[in-house]
Amino acid sequence: MIVEFFKECLNYFFKKIKTDTSYIDSIKYFIHVNSANEDNPFLYYVIGNEILEYNNSLDSYDNSLDSLAYEYFETALGIDALNPLFWNAIGQIYYNKNEFKNAINIYTYSRDLDTCYADTYFLLGLSYFKYFNEISDYDAYYIAIYYFKKFIEQNPFNPISYYNIGYIYFLLKDYKRAEE
Repeated sequence: MIVEFFKECLNYFFKKIKTDTSYIDSIKYFIHVNSANEDNPFLYYVIGNEILEYNNSLDSYDNSLDSLAYEYFETALGIDALNPLFWNAIGQIYYNKNEFKNAINIYTYSRDLDTCYADTYFLLGLSYFKYFNEISDYDAYYIAIYYFKKFIEQNPFNPISYYNIGYIYFLLKDYKRAEE
């Protein structure tokens, strides 16, 4: 709920800024305006997440923006080091940079913090699926399937995991399971 509040504030703020103001300067100004909330880790999480989303929208990916987002996520973790949401955000940076083993390590730590946080299982599934391309070890596919199934246990109405499992079985040429 508080994350949504900050997102609404941030979106409203960005709509109101002048076009000649840089994105990063706008974020810094947003932090200044919300300085009363500086002990709230979700403020830093939302800002870091907005930077990542902005970076993903660019024609060419800017690694320096990843570094800036990382700083905000680390600030959030400095306030609440046990929040899997913040750790998953760090993992997303590694995932975006195709550093899947690092992403897996972060997501695994996040999973260990809270085994009931379904998104972490989904992110682990995606990372193992992508990691296969680096190591060409079919075990990574089976581990990805395992994590997608763990996600489905907690979130059975999300069709993406079902699709991912079917697609992996298709790649493994296990067509019978792919149809299931």
